[in-house]
Amino acid sequence: MMNKKGQVLVAFVLLIPIVIMFLGLIVDVGINLTERKRIDDTLNNIISYSLKNKEIITQDLIEENIKENLEYDSLNILLDEEKIEISLSKKTKSVFGNLLKIGINKIEIGLTGNFETGEISRK
Repeated sequence: MMNKKGQVLVAFVLLIPIVIMFLGLIVDVGINLTERKRIDDTLNNIISYSLKNKEIITQDLIEENIKENLEYDSLNILLDEEKIEISLSKKTKSVFGNLLKIGINKIEIGLTGNFETGEISRK
């Protein structure tokens, strides 16, 4: 007769690293989604304000407002008579995303606001 306790122990030892990695991946994805939502909301608010205050908005004012509220790796702002476009990218802290090379640690968001219609859309 085989030792069932030994079999259970071996199965547990083999499965526990997979469970820990899965839980870590869930945490990484949660952190990424939370940060993405925060960035998206902030850019949306900045564009909404810019659309309502077209006369006083400058590219420097928009950039200063973004710098006060967000950390980022790259930022592109296009402001002309018809629209305002903001593209932002940021790397988030991710243990398992870096380990497994699955790319969940980079956030790229682009929003466009149309001065004529007042609509905001994603790039």
